[in-house]
Amino acid sequence: MSKPLIRTWGAYMRAQSLSTRTINERLGTVTRFESESADIETATHLDVALWLGNLDVSATSRATYHGHLKACFEWLKSVELRTDSPMDKVPKPRRPRSTPRPVDSSAIPKILKACSRKRTRMMVLLATFAGLRVHEIAKVRAEDFDLTTGSLYVDGKGGVRAMIPVHHMISAELVHFPREGYLFPGSDSGHVLSNSVSMLIGRAMKRAGVAGTAHQLRHWYGTTLLESGTDVRVVQELMRHVSIQSTTIYTRVSDTMRRAAIDKLAA
Repeated sequence: MSKPLIRTWGAYMRAQSLSTRTINERLGTVTRFESESADIETATHLDVALWLGNLDVSATSRATYHGHLKACFEWLKSVELRTDSPMDKVPKPRRPRSTPRPVDSSAIPKILKACSRKRTRMMVLLATFAGLRVHEIAKVRAEDFDLTTGSLYVDGKGGVRAMIPVHHMISAELVHFPREGYLFPGSDSGHVLSNSVSMLIGRAMKRAGVAGTAHQLRHWYGTTLLESGTDVRVVQELMRHVSIQSTTIYTRVSDTMRRAAIDKLAA
């Protein structure tokens, strides 16, 4: 795909109000496919199947790449640069069932203690006590906080803006940050990249001797809310999931909760 055509597809996706993250991931997949297989405008279903089959990636990533290529081929059809989509003959890879992977509650104080800088500590707090994803943390602005109402406005997936209550530990930490602009400035976009957020949190977890990733702090957020007795519909709202099925991926039902449920049974 030529550079002008890539820019055009990018413009079409922005016109759909897709997130910058989604756009970049799709363009990156197509660029990789063309460098390792065939030109997207002439590729066959065999080219796609062989490329996907030979990738040394997880089943989840393979399914994601399948979706990216399908979106590109469908767009090429819509603008009449192709008459077919090879993806019609390439079955969608099975995506393995996800299971919750929250870090242990005892690890949270250790991770916070291991944060050598205030910005890393705030990143950990936003992931743990607000359930923010790394790309959401990267874009947080001081103006997103309304301390009068104790609220945080988050621009999530699909550009959907939502409000969640601010945890007192996050509010207390805000005194160390500017009152306007991005909390974590950097890069050409004005804020740090999501990869940087993942890296900084990951390093803090490693220093604390805690295995896991930044996203597992979000898993802890959802699971802990559920274990505290929060209704699953409220957990869904706080995690900003469109579907309750998405919430179940992040919320582990503990043995204690299962035992408590059984103990409530009566003859």
